[in-house]
Amino acid sequence: TDSHRPFRVMAKGGSVEALGTQFVVNVSGDEVTTSVQESAVSVTAPSGQDVRVMPGQMVSYSGVEMGRVEIADAEVETAWRNGQLIFSDKPLKSVVADVNRYRHGRLQIVGSGLENLSVSGVFDIKNPDGILEAIVRTLPVQAVEVTPLLVVLIPRDIFQKTS
Repeated sequence: TDSHRPFRVMAKGGSVEALGTQFVVNVSGDEVTTSVQESAVSVTAPSGQDVRVMPGQMVSYSGVEMGRVEIADAEVETAWRNGQLIFSDKPLKSVVADVNRYRHGRLQIVGSGLENLSVSGVFDIKNPDGILEAIVRTLPVQAVEVTPLLVVLIPRDIFQKTS
């Protein structure tokens, strides 16, 4: 690498600087997550707080706050390279953000309490509607097609009558 021109990824007011490495930067909503497969990276939050991330580790920042460095699951973090999305107890709001990258149109969550429902599974990137079907089948949500380009996820029991 050229030390006078380091490789930097700028994301949501922060930055990730490569230190001769392999890494993944994932922006989902306001959260930026960096996972490192080889060598190391320096991650700087918008606040200026920085941390060095080593192989097998990951860190996230959101707004001005830097999260803790955690152990990364390389298979999960790089599954998209093999045409898969792997979720392990991931909040529905994060899953929807990931699915929206691969789906024609947009999924949107409407209703309180749905965003933090937990999703786990291995899914085919080429079949984002299959991911939507699995979510509807396994979580207390229903999908309503507002237009061909907008599907909203709402609580399954929203239209049930109360006595």
